Amino acid sequence: LSVMLGKYLVAAAWTLPVGLIAATFSVLILAQQNIGKLLWVEWRLIVLSCLAYAAAFTLIGVSFPKRTMVVGAFYALFIEVFLALLPAVVNTITIQFRLRCLLVRWMEWDATVAGQNPVFISYFGEESALWHVSALLGMTVGFLIAAAFILRWREFTTSAETDV
Repeated sequence: LSVMLGKYLVAAAWTLPVGLIAATFSVLILAQQNIGKLLWVEWRLIVLSCLAYAAAFTLIGVSFPKRTMVVGAFYALFIEVFLALLPAVVNTITIQFRLRCLLVRWMEWDATVAGQNPVFISYFGEESALWHVSALLGMTVGFLIAAAFILRWREFTTSAETDV
């Protein structure tokens, strides 16, 4: 269990500075207005995404120890890209949906468009920012608890002597 949590923390800790630095440079190069606000919003989204995605990939690593890369790539491409782009209820199970909704809420983009277009509502949700943050943190904790239960149930060994 401690090895799993250590790997989770290392994954989150290694991706966090890279994401923050990349966001800083992208905002400084591309943004023309509201640079401070956009940077603050992106930094918060990066922290949440690093924690959530690290937990998701930790669960995948524990669930599929022999095919982790294949399942991880499938998850990233199919679930987080394809399903997240569908304007349907199924996209609400993705981390990307929650992050996208938080971007819209925290940037305070014009919400009157939602009343005119039902696709906007299904793509960006109607819930508050607090709801999406809670959902992301709940998903993170849920993924880690599920990974811990799977790890405990499978009883992985750490010594080479017992591996056959």
